[in-house]
Amino acid sequence: MRPFWLEQALAAESCAPCEPLAGDTRADVCIVGGGYTGLWTAIMLKQQNPELDVLLIEADICGAGASGNVFYGFGYSGSGVGPCHMGGQILASMVQGLDNAWTRSPLVNGPLGLFPPEPIRYLGSLMVRKAIRRKERAEDHGHRPRHLDVRLAKFAAAAGKADKG
Repeated sequence: MRPFWLEQALAAESCAPCEPLAGDTRADVCIVGGGYTGLWTAIMLKQQNPELDVLLIEADICGAGASGNVFYGFGYSGSGVGPCHMGGQILASMVQGLDNAWTRSPLVNGPLGLFPPEPIRYLGSLMVRKAIRRKERAEDHGHRPRHLDVRLAKFAAAAGKADKG
């Protein structure tokens, strides 16, 4: 099932679908997946280096699955335009071997700790997120946060996240 916005766009579109890739092809960079992150990466690569030959391969329609596959953890959602734009900037910079703010981002290092399997990871992320909220709410009101909330909030650093202090 496709998102409603995509169904409407496809109904209004008059062009034929692209032909499948046949045979061998060469490119400087090949991006597999035309979701938001793949699209942003291709755009950033061409903007940063217009001479690059960038090939984007998508099994369905570029952007088709992006708005229907949203996942949450630690209060952030995947497949959003903001996180995908950041991912595109980071990936484009890394592919070109650049040393810039994007390649030096803490996100490049990935998780700083080991995580348990699902569904324990998801439940744990909810506990940590709520503990951070309670801790920060107490601090904002000049109260001392609960000891358990302070301890749980420290787990956010393992995911490369942090509460405000």
